[in-house]
Amino acid sequence: MGTRLLSEHLIKNHFPKIRYVRVHTHGKYAATIYAWNEDLHLLDNEIRSLKQFASEYLQPYVCFKVKSYNMIQDDHVPQVVERELPEVIIKAAMNRGLNQYGITAVINKLFSYGRLAFNSYDSAVGTIHFDFHSIMAVDESDQKLIIHYLQEIIPVGSKCDVNFH
Repeated sequence: MGTRLLSEHLIKNHFPKIRYVRVHTHGKYAATIYAWNEDLHLLDNEIRSLKQFASEYLQPYVCFKVKSYNMIQDDHVPQVVERELPEVIIKAAMNRGLNQYGITAVINKLFSYGRLAFNSYDSAVGTIHFDFHSIMAVDESDQKLIIHYLQEIIPVGSKCDVNFH
């Protein structure tokens, strides 16, 4: 499974001259690779190489665009600070074999007062639906955190929706 973190890691390993890279899902089966080289530019041949790499080695069902890294602000891509992610989320995101059971297990480990369960996958809109059943009310900050963590461990090109019960 290709998460954002895994995709960025693969790109950095394959393109050592790429200094900054960010992969962001922007729609159903659609994502953008934002990148800059060592000179804080993105050359036409680098764009072509990144597009080809994405089509050959990243999620085969995702249509990738490639843009210059400075377009992150114009496209309103949310900032991500990896050091704020729990180690268990980072490890899960880097696991190529992660599936729905692994995703729910990771969230359940972090939020032990409830249980996340896979509900359904709506392929028409590229959304994975989950239910979070809790023994107590889940406050808004934890709801946002659960959704944030899920977005880090679901495949690029997919969105998630969580019903809290």
